[in-house]
Amino acid sequence: MNILLDECLDWRLGRDLPGHSVRTVQDMGWQGVEKDRLLALAQSRSEVFITGDRNLSFRQNLSYFSLSVVVLQAQSIRLVHTRPLMAKLIIDSLNEDENGRLLPSRISEEKGIAKFERFLAMNGIAAEQVGTYMRRLYGLRHGVGHRKGDSYERAAELFGVGRRPLKDVFVEILIAATELLQLLDRNFLGRKED
Repeated sequence: MNILLDECLDWRLGRDLPGHSVRTVQDMGWQGVEKDRLLALAQSRSEVFITGDRNLSFRQNLSYFSLSVVVLQAQSIRLVHTRPLMAKLIIDSLNEDENGRLLPSRISEEKGIAKFERFLAMNGIAAEQVGTYMRRLYGLRHGVGHRKGDSYERAAELFGVGRRPLKDVFVEILIAATELLQLLDRNFLGRKED
């Protein structure tokens, strides 16, 4: 997939998207270009545009553009704040309806991660470890704003928040997220359609 990172973001975020062609606005020579023109240029060369500009959807009618726009909602656009969102992107991009269509049967009350686990297992991929990681990460991010609740406490304990430096926790999360992205890329995105 061709991905364009906005000039407000650190180019190193592209490292967290292995198997994809990631370019920056600077790489393309488009720095300083107004957003409407930038989005028009981006859609001619990319499928996804990632930005940290929270006001973009207020200033632009994104429905005019054929590319997907991802606005990272972080404390700041510094790498330390945006990099953990790459793992969140995995979870939030799970499309429950699409996963449901790909499964041979429906299970009442089955949610996104469980559907995803079943889809992976159906395709011969050991899904238990992936599901466990995703549930832990979801629990951690779900309660992180308030740092309360049972799911946050369990996830924080499992990831070692409070016992280890936060940098080490983030590195572990990012390594696992990168491995998950690589697994999905190898098994699904890299497949050629017959």
